Amino acid sequence: MRSFNPAPDIVVFPECSIPIHDLHALRTYAIDTDSVVFAGTHTLRQTDGDRSHYDALDITRKDRKGWNALTGMTVLPVFCGHQSLAHVKAVPSVFEHTDLTVTTRELNTLVPLSLTIRDRTLRVLPVVCAEALQPNAAKSQYDIVVIVAYNDGISPFLPMIQQNSQGQIPVVFC
Repeated sequence: MRSFNPAPDIVVFPECSIPIHDLHALRTYAIDTDSVVFAGTHTLRQTDGDRSHYDALDITRKDRKGWNALTGMTVLPVFCGHQSLAHVKAVPSVFEHTDLTVTTRELNTLVPLSLTIRDRTLRVLPVVCAEALQPNAAKSQYDIVVIVAYNDGISPFLPMIQQNSQGQIPVVFC
């Protein structure tokens, strides 16, 4: 990635593509290039080792408040310069359902992130796979959608992509 000149504003990795112990390299890249990196996803675990990785990434304990109840859910790390965020996937896929999974057909509320990319502030709507396939609404306005998925094709995501494109909102899909 370092061979790109200029560096891309946004880098997106597919769902489940980056292990937690490799996230530090992507955070360093985001800092060095002032890019935003959507670093795939991984399953949230609460071991001491995992907590130390989150601490090293500057995903603070305050930002992780309430995560104990989310163990086993999917998290999407987002690195924007020196800022480290984590989007917790709100909607489990059919492969993540268990007998204990709460299922609902209610509208899911997705929350845009306000990110400053090279002196421009963008409201980015992060969407992880199953979130794009379920009824949803955004909590507030957004400028761009980033869909992170582990899928061999784009067709299941076309309704969300087309809806946003018709509204003149760019969509990044990976």
